[in-house]
Amino acid sequence: MQTGGILYFCLHRHSTTFRFIMRIQFLILICLFVGPQILAAQTPDTVRLVHYNVMRYGDPNCLSFTVKNNRLRTIFTHLRPDLLSVNELFPGQVNTNSFQVNTLMFNPLMQAAPVSNTTGSEIVNGFFYNSAKFGLLEHEAITGSVRDIDVYRLYHKATTKPGDTSDFYVIVAHFKSSTGQANETARALAAQRVTNWLLAHPQAQRVLFCGDLNLYGSTEPAWQTLTTYFDDPVNAYVGWVGPAFAAVHTQSPDDGSIGCAVGGGLDNRFDFILATPEISGGADRLYYLPEQYQTVGNNGNSYNTALNCNNNNSVPLNVCTALVGVSDHLPQLLPLVFKPAEQSSVGGPDARPALRVLGNPVRGHQLLLELQNAPEQPLAWQLFDALGRVVAQGETTPVAGRMLLPLGAAKGLCYLSLRGVGGVKVLVE
Repeated sequence: MQTGGILYFCLHRHSTTFRFIMRIQFLILICLFVGPQILAAQTPDTVRLVHYNVMRYGDPNCLSFTVKNNRLRTIFTHLRPDLLSVNELFPGQVNTNSFQVNTLMFNPLMQAAPVSNTTGSEIVNGFFYNSAKFGLLEHEAITGSVRDIDVYRLYHKATTKPGDTSDFYVIVAHFKSSTGQANETARALAAQRVTNWLLAHPQAQRVLFCGDLNLYGSTEPAWQTLTTYFDDPVNAYVGWVGPAFAAVHTQSPDDGSIGCAVGGGLDNRFDFILATPEISGGADRLYYLPEQYQTVGNNGNSYNTALNCNNNNSVPLNVCTALVGVSDHLPQLLPLVFKPAEQSSVGGPDARPALRVLGNPVRGHQLLLELQNAPEQPLAWQLFDALGRVVAQGETTPVAGRMLLPLGAAKGLCYLSLRGVGGVKVLVE
């Protein structure tokens, strides 16, 4: 019987049925091992970009390493960033390694990028990325400011094809602190160095700008320089001072329990994630989700006080407590979406509304606005000046994708908000 079975197999192994079964098995193996990779390359990938001033990490006079690491680990395990920029690491590889190993344990594939410190500053930037999703192409520094500004060029692995790298840039900065004309001028010069770098690198189109900018208001020249090139996902181009802007304040959540922290409560917007229009427009392979932007832990109910963790449902209680007790800043979170090239098109079924000013700066008393993917129906709009005051408003229906709006007496840097569509910066001369 055994010999007959072997003979039967030998006689029939080349039969049509046998070849069909082997082909099916081969296809199953292909689907199991290759299919997920193909699917990943064709599916949009949403990742989390976080920026955080971690307040003098490596300084034993602030908090013990054990307490600092435990609290930061709680925060990062909750946020689970794929891209993480930080301010205020103490320089030296030992501090970078300690930060990576002890606070980013949620993902062992988080990789540390190099940083620059040509000024010999006692605090430097840091940048970490999920190496399963991203590759680092290059790093350089913008020098000449009180601290170096780090520039990283990366690519997203799942949406990259041979000869078609979906690269993008992350700039990490920490501007001069404190009030006073000299400090404001130093911030303005640092912002100018960033925009000069952009002008010298026209290939850098998809750029994210992260940092503790220490800006005391939207009228500062540094802000007006940056927003000539970058968009604000929060759409808070003007104002920031007073309880009306409590939800965007990032400093200080400290309740007095950290000896080296700045107190005074949450009343300043110092920390930012900004993006170039190529990202903010929503039609490119990389765009952000502005409705999911978070100043982590700030639910708008802690103006001019320490972060209130009672009935704060924006984060779990243990995370809120860690935020209060580890830094005098709050993290910024911005989800990013990477799409394969074949899925990136203007006017597609998932296209988001976009608008731009035709002729910016605007000269005269009218503003011509171009809209994409917006409904042709009456749209309410408001124009704010740099102090957050409404200087013009109305309701206008787009005609052939365009709107002509009266500016009234508006001058200088303004912000136009279009209900249901979005907003855009306007410079009126």
